[in-house]
Amino acid sequence: MSLSIRFSDYTLPAVVLRHSDTEVNESSKVTHVHLGHISKTDAEPPALKTNLRWKQDSTLILSGTFSSEVPTTLKIEELLLTLVEGSWNIQIPMDPCSYRHMTLPTSKWLASLKPLKFIDVKRDNPSSVIVRHRPHNVLLSLTHHAPACIDEMYPIVIEVTNADNRELEVTMDILLQPTEVDDAVNSITLDDERSSGLIKGISFGVLVPGVSSIKTLNLSNTGGAGDRMIDISIQSRVTSRHDSNEDLSKSEMEDVSEILQTLTVPTVKALNVAYDVTYRRPLAERLGLADLRRFEEDFWDEGEAGEALVTLRLECAGPWALELQKVALERQNNDAAKVLEASTDMYDEEDFSTEYVPGDEFSGSCRISLQGDEQQAIPGPGTYLVQWHRIHNDGTRGTTSTSVFPLPPLRPPTDGLIGLLQISPVARLHEGLPLILTIRNNHPTRSASCTVHVEPDPSDGFVVAGLRSGRLPILLPGAEEKILWNLIPVECGYVKLPKIRVVDHRKSNTNVGEGEVEGQAVKIVDVRLDRRKESVIAESNETEATRPTNLESDSEEVWGAVLVLP
Repeated sequence: MSLSIRFSDYTLPAVVLRHSDTEVNESSKVTHVHLGHISKTDAEPPALKTNLRWKQDSTLILSGTFSSEVPTTLKIEELLLTLVEGSWNIQIPMDPCSYRHMTLPTSKWLASLKPLKFIDVKRDNPSSVIVRHRPHNVLLSLTHHAPACIDEMYPIVIEVTNADNRELEVTMDILLQPTEVDDAVNSITLDDERSSGLIKGISFGVLVPGVSSIKTLNLSNTGGAGDRMIDISIQSRVTSRHDSNEDLSKSEMEDVSEILQTLTVPTVKALNVAYDVTYRRPLAERLGLADLRRFEEDFWDEGEAGEALVTLRLECAGPWALELQKVALERQNNDAAKVLEASTDMYDEEDFSTEYVPGDEFSGSCRISLQGDEQQAIPGPGTYLVQWHRIHNDGTRGTTSTSVFPLPPLRPPTDGLIGLLQISPVARLHEGLPLILTIRNNHPTRSASCTVHVEPDPSDGFVVAGLRSGRLPILLPGAEEKILWNLIPVECGYVKLPKIRVVDHRKSNTNVGEGEVEGQAVKIVDVRLDRRKESVIAESNETEATRPTNLESDSEEVWGAVLVLP
């Protein structure tokens, strides 16, 4: 009588148990037979002897060890019990993984014989054993200085160490996950490859035990602040290969391991940028419609637009200190706006090499000439380029980064009927001082009929020579009229100007009191104090900016004084 055990892996030798009339412990219902170690290197199948006769309710337990140099799945395919009695040779095949009853019994592992103890096997497919390659001991280290800054080439140092006892060939895949931040355009760069998504197959070469390899990944961020997520996959494989005659596919034979890690990089603004825009009314005399200068190629007509003074405010937002290397205005003049001058043109790069800690500010300004009277916004005629790098806690400098801040769209306000007062801010005692009042009709369709009144006061420090009260010619749309007075100061110090009033009689005023002239008063602006302001919050690389709905109100007439010197 014999019992043959055949495995699913046909490269393993079958185990044969032959019957031997050895003594059996009558008091124990469990018989244990150790099969030893089973491997493919065994030339002949192991043949063991034991007593194969056991009584009712008794159990025969067979145990042993198994090893394989390649991945495989092992299970007992068949048990073949052979009975020999005289000329009779009876073979009884049995499948250990099938059962007669509907309810499958729970598989158990033998824990001990004395006392007899079993452990339930609760995993799936307990009748089979899966052999895999031993995981590689590869260490992954990521070094970076969070948080990252917008517009910065943010370096992430990736270090891979072979802590195994085998030579490993290491490759890496990097995936930059899409972000939910609006208007964000992100990319990753490693070696000579740049991508907004996946960089695949980056080789670290063959690493011998104990050797490390380092690569630097650069993360570029634009748009708004927020978290950026990077998935890193490190694949390692043993450099040696098995015999090609093995009955396994190449993919099954390869000893490959993988390490997955997700890196979250918080991203913040390095610079907060805001623009203060001030509009000035044009003072130049308007050309007539038939003036030939209008037809010249380089003709520039300020019209109703005038000038805009744009002031840039850069604030170091932190948490890192920054060193500004360069701030320059790149001119992009268009048909409706051109840059006349910029304060940054006066500085060299050495003037900007200054450390800015969080909260520090840098300011620059530019003067822009506008033309046209359209109600649509005028695109900003330039872009500020800011070159900077961060300063780490140890004093080292990061890579040079460039932030781009376009000038805001310009929306110069328009006037209807307006008076512009021009006078020198300084005068000499008893010397004549000219005062010019320009009445300008900016209304596109309506004419104006105006009167001018000088209302002297005994306390005035000027003697006024010129028109005291009179009517101006009819002002057609787009026309203007100038009035000249000569003021002679009679006292020193800061002297107030005499009161001048302009009334438009084409617009009636129902609330006219006794002694007042019927009509509507025309606003007079001292051009020395002509400022209409708005504030704009700028974002890097954005052509549109956040601005208030209305300009700062300048409805009140504020006239400056004149300094009279002896």
